[in-house]
Amino acid sequence: NFFITFALSFRSSKAYERWWEGAGLLLQARGEWFNSYSSLFAFCTCEPARRHEVVSFQKVLATLMSMLFCSALTSVAQDELDFEVLAHADLDIEGTAFLAECPEKCEDVLLQ
Repeated sequence: NFFITFALSFRSSKAYERWWEGAGLLLQARGEWFNSYSSLFAFCTCEPARRHEVVSFQKVLATLMSMLFCSALTSVAQDELDFEVLAHADLDIEGTAFLAECPEKCEDVLLQ
């Protein structure tokens, strides 16, 4: 009886530790991506002549970062969930079709 109680307690404790470690790593990845996203925004030029290019770049960046985070969440989700992606930019149809078909979406979003 003592052994069963000890085994169940140990397994529950380990499962709880693993869950919190996974949650912490997911938040850490989100924080790192947010920092890189913020840095790319901060280093955009303020020249009025290039304003249209900057806004277009920022929209594409927001869309790709949203796709990256949704792909990461999908890869760790146990159930098939559809996460909402920010669709601020018009990405080419061939690229989005490629991303929909590939098995490792996170790596492919990073390569886009």
